[in-house]
Amino acid sequence: MDASIYKTHKLPNGLTLLIEEMPTVHSVAVGFLAGFGSKHERAVPGGIAHYIEHMLFKGTLRRSPADIAEQIDSVGGRINAHTSKEYTSYYAVVLDEHFALASDVLADMYLNSAFAEEEIERERNVILEEINMYEDSPDEKIHDLSCQNIWDGHILGEPIIGTEKSVKKITRADMVGCIKNFYTPDNTIIAVAGNVRAEEVLRQVEEKLGAFRGRRQDYQDEPIKIVPGIKVVKKDTEQVHLCLSTKGVPYTSADRFTLSLLSSALGGSMSSRLFQKVREQKGLVYSIYTYPSFYLQTGLFTLYVGTQLKNAQQVLDISLREFTQIKQNGITPEELLRAKEQVKGHLVLNLEDSSSRMSWLLKSYYNYGRINTVEQVMANVDKVTGDDIQRLANEIFIKEDLQLTAIGNFTKGSLFQELDC
Repeated sequence: MDASIYKTHKLPNGLTLLIEEMPTVHSVAVGFLAGFGSKHERAVPGGIAHYIEHMLFKGTLRRSPADIAEQIDSVGGRINAHTSKEYTSYYAVVLDEHFALASDVLADMYLNSAFAEEEIERERNVILEEINMYEDSPDEKIHDLSCQNIWDGHILGEPIIGTEKSVKKITRADMVGCIKNFYTPDNTIIAVAGNVRAEEVLRQVEEKLGAFRGRRQDYQDEPIKIVPGIKVVKKDTEQVHLCLSTKGVPYTSADRFTLSLLSSALGGSMSSRLFQKVREQKGLVYSIYTYPSFYLQTGLFTLYVGTQLKNAQQVLDISLREFTQIKQNGITPEELLRAKEQVKGHLVLNLEDSSSRMSWLLKSYYNYGRINTVEQVMANVDKVTGDDIQRLANEIFIKEDLQLTAIGNFTKGSLFQELDC
């Protein structure tokens, strides 16, 4: 993704348009990003950002819910959306000849959704069922619980989907207020990637969204702190599910690449230390992996384990010893090289189509205020040294920042010992 093949436009109303021309493909992907996620829900019931995402598919002033689905389906395209802690995105992927249709459907949803009361109530039941399904999936729920525990009391730790109690409180007025306050041109990014001409894309976006007006409500992130400790949830499950988390780094930190490589070497692949030692050599788990989470103001590093109750303490002890080993000795040159090639390989392989390019444009601009090219990211990955990884391990793997969350069929005598590394 060379800087010369994408274009950035700022419309007079404040909306940002990003375009990447890809003349060798036959598709086009269109994405709309609103800078409104679950972290912005301090003054409204939790889960409203996710609820609004659902409602934008439930009819506009000129399209029924069926129209939205059928018009994209009828040309062999796909349309979907995603809510995160910091933003909500809507996107469609179609053959290049149907760009006008895809952009019109998304613009109509974004600007003219009806929020009909009967649709709101119908979708409330759908979301409550989604919450119930989520409650029955401890391997998924554990990650949200871990965030809640390590960021105890902070809005960023709350579940994106909300809770049964909070979702039942959400009203149409709440939704319309959030749309007015956050679905504004100065808080919107549109990205288009595919076999398109930039001039035509700009013309159509100006035509459809040039009259879009509004200003985002002022929002300031609250200070956040790590809350260490051990939290255990008793649930009748076959496995014990563990998340061991500690502080990470934000998107804008130079250590973002260092943390990605540390995670890759420690638990990011089948060749990583923890996978090899805990699963392959000892056979103690089916699933074990690590991952970094990056946000605008902060970040996390998390280890997930699914194992039998009788093995849980042993797996935790092995993992903590590996944390200590990296603090004391770093990783080997072979591990560093392998981690770099893995991170770069995943990056390139995940940018092979118009949809992934569109998503890259949206997220890059939202997180950094600019487009980071693949070449720039790969260069930053290559700059990371073994000393950088050892230094960062010593900064994040400390007793005062470790938080363990566990779900399982625990008895009184099976609680975990004190965390240390």
